Amino acid sequence: MKKVLTLILLLNVVSLTAQNMLPNEILQSVFLIKVGTNTGSCFYVSVDSVDYLVTAKHLFPSTLPHNSSVEIEILRNDGWLKFKTTLLTHVNSQIDIALLNMNSSNIKANLFDLESKNYFVSQECFFVGFPFGLNMEDKGGKMNDGFPIPFVKKGIVSAFMSDSSGMTQIFLDGHNNPGFSGGPVVVSNFDSESKHKMKIIGVVSAYLTENKTIKTPLGDFINNENSGIVLSYAIDHIYEIINRK
Repeated sequence: MKKVLTLILLLNVVSLTAQNMLPNEILQSVFLIKVGTNTGSCFYVSVDSVDYLVTAKHLFPSTLPHNSSVEIEILRNDGWLKFKTTLLTHVNSQIDIALLNMNSSNIKANLFDLESKNYFVSQECFFVGFPFGLNMEDKGGKMNDGFPIPFVKKGIVSAFMSDSSGMTQIFLDGHNNPGFSGGPVVVSNFDSESKHKMKIIGVVSAYLTENKTIKTPLGDFINNENSGIVLSYAIDHIYEIINRK
C-alpha cells in the first residue's frame, strides 16, 4: 500500500509539473523586436492564413496612422533582421495592441489558442518576453534557429475589466519589467474541445506604479515604485483590429 501511495504522489507531482511548464510552441513564437530605438517583445500568430506579429502599440510613434508601412527589426544570432510590415492598430486608441502584417502565410496554423474566454480570476498565468533586452542566446541555432529564447515570468489573473466601449483589460498579480511590453499572457486551456493545451489571452502593456514617500533629514522624497500589478489587453482585440475598415 505504501508503494502504491508513493507512486500516486509521484504521478500527481509529474502531472502538476507538466501543467506548469510552457511548451516550445509558445517560447519559439516570441521574439525581441526593435522599432527605431525602442525594443520590446512580440509574438507570431496566424489568422485566416495571414502571418502577423502582435506587440504593444506604444513601441511605435503615436503619429503613425493605421495601415502605415513600417520597418521593424528582429534579433537573430548577433544581428538584427529587417522586415517591411504594415502597422495595424485599433480604432480605440487606448488599446495598447499593434499588429504587424508580415505579408506572408508561412505559419499555416497556430499551435495554441488565441482567445480571451474561459479563463478565471486567480488562475495561474505566464507572461513571456525580453526584460531590459535580456535573452538566452540560441548558440549554434539548435533550439530556435538562432532566435533568442525569452524570459518567462509567472503570476495569477488578478482581475479583468471591460468598459462601455468594449475595451477589456486583464490585470495580473506579478512583477513586470521594461521589455516585456508586447509579450503574450499565457494560461492553461480548459476548453475540452481544443487540441491545444495552452492559450494566449492577452498582450502585456505595462505595470502600474505607486508613489511612496521617503522621509529624510533633507525632506521628503517621492519614489515611483512597481506596484506588482501588470496591465495587459485582451487578445480578442486583435480580431477587431484585423477587421477594421
